[in-house]
Amino acid sequence: MGTIEITGNVNDGWVENSATFWDTCRQGFWGNSFSGSETENPGCLEAGFEGGLFAVSRVFLYFDLSTLTLPKYAKIIGARLKIYGYGYSSAQKLSVQEGTQGETLSLADYSQFTGPLFGVNVFDFDASGVNAIAFNGDGLSYLNQKIGSMAKLCLREYDHDFLDSQPNDIFKSGIYFADVSVSDRKPVLELTYVSIESPVTLSGSASDGEVYRVPDGTWQENLDEETGDVVATDQADFYIEDDGNANRRFFFYFDGSDFPNGITVTGVTFSVYGSVSDPGDEGIGASLFKGTQNDVLTVEDYDAFTGNVLSSLDPDDGESGWFDFVLNAEGISAVNDMLSQTGKSIKFCLRSTRFDVNRETPLGSPYALHFAIKSADDPDPALHPKVVIAFDLPADQGNCEANGWYWYDGACHLELPNNPSECEENGYYWYGDACHLDLPDNESECSGYSYYWYYGECRLSNKVAVFPCVCIDTLENIWLVAGHEILEINEVFVSLSGSDEPRLRTTGFERLPAYDYEKGLHGKIAVIRFTSDPPDPNGKVWCNVKGMKNKSGSLIENPIEIITHFLTNYLAMTSSHYNETGFESARLLAESDGHKGAGMIKDHPKGIDVIQEVAKSIGATLFFDRDGKLNIKGLT
Repeated sequence: MGTIEITGNVNDGWVENSATFWDTCRQGFWGNSFSGSETENPGCLEAGFEGGLFAVSRVFLYFDLSTLTLPKYAKIIGARLKIYGYGYSSAQKLSVQEGTQGETLSLADYSQFTGPLFGVNVFDFDASGVNAIAFNGDGLSYLNQKIGSMAKLCLREYDHDFLDSQPNDIFKSGIYFADVSVSDRKPVLELTYVSIESPVTLSGSASDGEVYRVPDGTWQENLDEETGDVVATDQADFYIEDDGNANRRFFFYFDGSDFPNGITVTGVTFSVYGSVSDPGDEGIGASLFKGTQNDVLTVEDYDAFTGNVLSSLDPDDGESGWFDFVLNAEGISAVNDMLSQTGKSIKFCLRSTRFDVNRETPLGSPYALHFAIKSADDPDPALHPKVVIAFDLPADQGNCEANGWYWYDGACHLELPNNPSECEENGYYWYGDACHLDLPDNESECSGYSYYWYYGECRLSNKVAVFPCVCIDTLENIWLVAGHEILEINEVFVSLSGSDEPRLRTTGFERLPAYDYEKGLHGKIAVIRFTSDPPDPNGKVWCNVKGMKNKSGSLIENPIEIITHFLTNYLAMTSSHYNETGFESARLLAESDGHKGAGMIKDHPKGIDVIQEVAKSIGATLFFDRDGKLNIKGLT
């Protein structure tokens, strides 16, 4: 999966119409003013009434998809139109649908739109920021059809123009157009695609051809020869026929180089277009084999096939159209093998079932008894041989993610989860009725979906510190995060990412009551207990904590500072108990007592049962009870 952004074409602009009556204004064919060269306009999207006149203004956008560099079998599965507001906004909702305007705008383009709604902005229009409109299935279908050409869109005020509700006031919004010099103000079409989706159809290659041999001796001896007499690769038609003058074998090539690594083929259908003449119902079928021919066909390829029959057909007299050879298990295995080879070339050999495979001597009536099929040299590409391949995605995470797919629930998926709970529990973000890999990239969506826009970046919370949590009880799967000089810890978001940019995990743990502590510190200790799929104590767990600023306004980023300050001021320890050497001693002691912890390193604590052991070394016991409360025993 990937994402591409297409910037709008400078031919974009607006067309407006005004009239005394609403229906006349809205349903007019022509506008009475337009512009295709402005950089911005504060009222280009309008449905309004003022001074006895109704006015409707519509925006027309162009996005050039003719040079879109997508993988060969890619499919667009997500799209968002992002437009930057300008001026002010009293029109809160905008609609998008297919535009049919000319290559350059004119007054005649006022009514040039068609088809269903593609999408509406979810949040009220932002007059000074990015406004994103997600495309529905109709919009995605349109964009997939326009790959390789120009996509045209029409934007309309939604509540009155699109819904045909007569306005009694002015409702309008403004936007920047592609002529603006500032790049982040231009209209953008954001496309999300999958590189390949099962099944895939491959078209035959013009390299296909036939190798035939004229009998020298008996017919059966002719079949067993290794070399043919003639090779032909420029014929539009192949004939499997009752011809005693030559035995013909047909070889096909399909380019599988765009198939990703790691997939498993589950079904294959080889199809040819043709017709059958068999008036006596004698049989003129064909059998398919795995081809082993050279990349360029030669007479030496006469016997370039191997294995058993992969599929066979015996069509009836008068049949015409597509003939489908559905491959058996050996055929599916053969295609899997070919796709695992360098070049991933898929090769087949088609032979006469009756006169070649079954070795019957021809009767010599080729015109009356034949099976004619189109080759890849036929002038009509729609009639070329094809192979349809169904496949499962990789069964290992490495090949899955290397191809841009998503690994969750122990399997590879083409797309992100399609429901909020599964999306978020796998570390993704649910907003706009869809699952996303990243948080919103603009303030309107970020704030609208209850995230926080913080210095030009969308964050999970408004006062964020991201730092490693500490495992203090490997048996109970309890982890701890503490913040000093923190007035409150309202929420703790947990991530299991191995990077410094955590992804959210919202299930599989419980946030137990936070414990207040003082003794020179004012803060909270938040307790997290994993209830399912606990992390490896030796791995990373990151906590995103809301409310994590100290009194000076600085972010808290050093968990060692917090823990050591806590041990010193609350447990009255000395530096020997909490410096790195002390922690290592405590780790060894913990291991000797049967604990599973693995130590603590400054700025990067790993799973430990160390704090308990340090407390024990001075006669104290630090533990969490069943209610999740921090308990300390043995101190005076």
